[in-house]
Amino acid sequence: MRLNLDSSKDYDHEYSDDGGRTWIPTNTNCSAMVEAEVLHAQDEGLPVTVHGKVIVIDEGPSLTRWTPRS
Repeated sequence: MRLNLDSSKDYDHEYSDDGGRTWIPTNTNCSAMVEAEVLHAQDEGLPVTVHGKVIVIDEGPSLTRWTPRS
């Protein structure tokens, strides 16, 4: 899977517990942290979706999203 991460940017981390209708910001991570989370999700068999530079992990009852900071 190609993540298309920009290593020069930080990524905003958000989660949703209503199927992606609302997103709650939590913190900011570097691209290496995002990549590590994606690898962990794949190891756990969780679906990972990449929309351009936005990454979403489906954790069942909740979703996790990383978006590059502008």
